[in-house]
Amino acid sequence: MKILHTSDWHLGRTLHRADLTPAFEMWVDHVVDTVRERGVDALLISGDVYDRSVPPAPMVELFSRTLRRLAQLTTVILISGNHDSPQRLGFGAELFQEHIVIRTDPLRCAQPVEVRDRAGNLGALVYPIPYLDPDVERRRLAGDAAHAGHAGADHLEGADNADRVDHVHHVDHADHVDRNDGAELLERSHTAVMHAALERIAADIQHGPHAGKPVARIAMAHAFVAGGAASESERDISVGGVEVVPAALFALGSAGASATAGLSYVALGHLHSPQRVGGAPEPGTSEASRLPPMRYSGSPIAFSFSETRPKSSVLLTFEGGTLVEEELIPAPVWRPIVTIEAPLAEVLSPAHRDDRDKFARILVTDPARPADLTTRVRAAFPHALEIRHVVDPAATRHSTADTRRLDSLSVLRQFMTESGHRDLTEEENQVMVAAWEAVRTGEKE
Repeated sequence: MKILHTSDWHLGRTLHRADLTPAFEMWVDHVVDTVRERGVDALLISGDVYDRSVPPAPMVELFSRTLRRLAQLTTVILISGNHDSPQRLGFGAELFQEHIVIRTDPLRCAQPVEVRDRAGNLGALVYPIPYLDPDVERRRLAGDAAHAGHAGADHLEGADNADRVDHVHHVDHADHVDRNDGAELLERSHTAVMHAALERIAADIQHGPHAGKPVARIAMAHAFVAGGAASESERDISVGGVEVVPAALFALGSAGASATAGLSYVALGHLHSPQRVGGAPEPGTSEASRLPPMRYSGSPIAFSFSETRPKSSVLLTFEGGTLVEEELIPAPVWRPIVTIEAPLAEVLSPAHRDDRDKFARILVTDPARPADLTTRVRAAFPHALEIRHVVDPAATRHSTADTRRLDSLSVLRQFMTESGHRDLTEEENQVMVAAWEAVRTGEKE
């Protein structure tokens, strides 16, 4: 059984206003090719398909075409992230087909999606947990886990095609809210709502129709799990000053699940740098852990200059319900990113000639701002997206204490000299003195 874990496509995003459409087109072609060439049984997209709740029409069209291509090759399972609109993500009658599963309703998290191999054998159960907004879900997820609807509920095998996409049921929750009106609200935190969702999943693992079967059990979640390394491009999801959830929740310990009855893997989304979290041992080792393997696949494209790790997706291989291999599949790079911090002469030197076709952040460190800085840098780096003059405080000509000892005219003269890269002429000095005196005495020209 082969599962491809991806997340955070963020279709429609830009990088410092640079259009990334060619990068998105390259990425979706790569995903389709990987699924075809590697015989992938299911593709996971762990949230943030789009970059905003109302995505650009060309990106909706690109994603729709991509799903149609993928549906001919594999099963696609995706959840909504904090950037997505749950209602808009459940779109399009043309997608109501057997191999496309879009989950946006957290109350269905304990209804696993069955993944079968090419021979029709059940190989994995995927539990999709969309992004859980504590302010919305603390009421809906309150109450006994028995309300999860796992027992005898729709497990999507042979279900009507129209039931494979959650259309509404995320903001307009009147039907579910009424049912829980008598329940005490959960704590207003990411930990509380995630714990409630995982309790429902644990109940299905132990008592649902597939309890005890030797199949992989995979949870998809869009959250900030403690221990993960953030970058500059994720949106803050803090509630009450806290945005992380403990990795220990995914051990399903509160339900008393054993290691063999717990989760086989957690496919995370939200953080854009690919990374393992939770401290579980690598697949194939003899070391035991109550925590399942947990990984962020990361975004397929760099959305900030802080994302320096190579981008990738994760190809998971399961045998008899056990994860035996995690393979990182390098993502294609349309245009690399680079940060260069150096004096202008070094920035423009042959040492950085190979960087000139990259998306560049240029930080020029000369003590004084070089003349025509932006023009000179852009002539050499046509794709420079950020150009700044940064000065080491230790290299400045005068300290704060020195400046405080100067009279006001001397401070102005120093500023004009350093910003203009030359001393003032006598005529310019006289104009400055006259202007200062006019301001100081309240005179008007």
